[in-house]
Amino acid sequence: MIYDQNTKKLARALRQEGLEYPTIHDRLGVSITTLERWLPDLSPHNPKTPAIDDLLAAIEEGLDQRAIGHRFGASQSTVRRWLSEQGLKTDRCRSLDELIGQCRLCGHDLVSKRRRRCGSCNTKVRRIRTKRKAVALLGGKCVDCGWSGPLVGYDFHHLDPAEKDFNIGAVSNKSWQVILTELEKCVLLCALCHRLRHDSRDPLWIAEEDLYQKRSLRPSATVAELVQAPG
Repeated sequence: MIYDQNTKKLARALRQEGLEYPTIHDRLGVSITTLERWLPDLSPHNPKTPAIDDLLAAIEEGLDQRAIGHRFGASQSTVRRWLSEQGLKTDRCRSLDELIGQCRLCGHDLVSKRRRRCGSCNTKVRRIRTKRKAVALLGGKCVDCGWSGPLVGYDFHHLDPAEKDFNIGAVSNKSWQVILTELEKCVLLCALCHRLRHDSRDPLWIAEEDLYQKRSLRPSATVAELVQAPG
């Protein structure tokens, strides 16, 4: 959340009046962590560590770290330290730790048990999401032949190759606004029509082959016969 300067000035004034961070939080709706970052030059906020029974009671109520911090007037990072020192975890943290430690798509081991997919699979998922949205934006069918079908069959053809900045189909880490700018340079083609548009050399090669009719392939011709054929 973005706060204006008036909110920051008011928070400083309330702190200078002697109000504690939890009270300022209730008045302004600013988290204690943010208040600590805004007011480093004022007296530090050192909330008293609650008894372990109080922490257990809060966990049994189903409170998360943020809610526990609000109850005891502490930031979320402070609550995390309290729980770590006592060997405690909130219900949410326990449920995350119980997740499988393998990628749900490829089965590779994960560095963190809190993740469901590995980095490689995450990249592939983001690429598919981007391409699906881009295909829909360009009409969902090939502009040359009208084909529509599976996502893998679509290509983005740049009308002017000199203006191409990146391959849209391989994008996973660019903002949608950047992708929109690139899409304005493209038309949507199926893979076959895209290949035909780029196959400008094909007529030249066909014409060149016509000059060698004596060496035309025969069903029974072997490599040795072709090599020995008169030039």
